[in-house]
Amino acid sequence: AFIDRFFPLPNFGGGSFSAGNYRTVVPQAPADDNVFGRIDHRFSDRHSLFGSYVYDESNRGGIFTASIPTVGYRQGYRRDQNIIVSDLFTINPHMFNEVAAGWTRDHNLQLGTVLGPDVEKLLGLQGVNVMNYPMLPQMNIAGLTTPTISTTSGSYQDVADETYFLRDNISWVSGRHRMKAGFLVTQGRDARVSPQELIDGFFGTYTFSNNFATRSEEHTSELQSPCN
Repeated sequence: AFIDRFFPLPNFGGGSFSAGNYRTVVPQAPADDNVFGRIDHRFSDRHSLFGSYVYDESNRGGIFTASIPTVGYRQGYRRDQNIIVSDLFTINPHMFNEVAAGWTRDHNLQLGTVLGPDVEKLLGLQGVNVMNYPMLPQMNIAGLTTPTISTTSGSYQDVADETYFLRDNISWVSGRHRMKAGFLVTQGRDARVSPQELIDGFFGTYTFSNNFATRSEEHTSELQSPCN
C-alpha cells in the first residue's frame, strides 16, 4: 500500500527511463484579500484624532518541498494586521504634540498535504500514538527514492510575530527654525507553536534492505522502475 501510494507507475520516458519517469501537474489557486479602514475625528481646531486598520490575508499556493511529487506540496497561508491610533494637539501657533500607538501582527502558517497518522495507518502500524502533523515517517526501501519532506522549507510552521509601539513627539516651528523632540518605545514578540519545524524521522524510521527477502535482486529491480 505504501508503494502504491507514493510510487505510481511511470508515465514519462518509456521503459528506458529508470529515474525522472513520473510527471504531474498540480493546479494552483492563490488568493489575496485586503481590507483597509480609517476613522478621523476632529474635537476642535486644536485637537484631532485618527485611527487606521489594515488587514491582508493571502493563500500563496502550493510549493513542492519533497523528494518526490507524490508526497504533495506545502500550502502557505499568511495573515497580516496593523492598527495605528494617533492624537494630534496644537499647544500654540508654534508648537504641537503628537502621540501615536500601534500594533502589527504577521501570522505565517505552512501546512503539508500528507499527515503522519494517515501514513501510519497506510503502513498498518498498531499501538502507535501519532500527533496530527504533516510529516512522513522515514521509510527507506532498497532501490527506491526515500519519500521525505524538506525540513529547510518547513512542512509545518505556525508563527505569529507581533510588534507594539508607543511614540510621542513635540514640534516647535518659528520662522525658518524647526525643532522636534520625543521618544519611541517598541516591543517585539515571536510566538512559535511547537514544533516549529519537524525533522525527518519525527514519526520513526523504517528500513527495508531486502537482505532476507527471496529473489532479492529481481525484487529490487522491479521496485526501481517507478523511481524518481
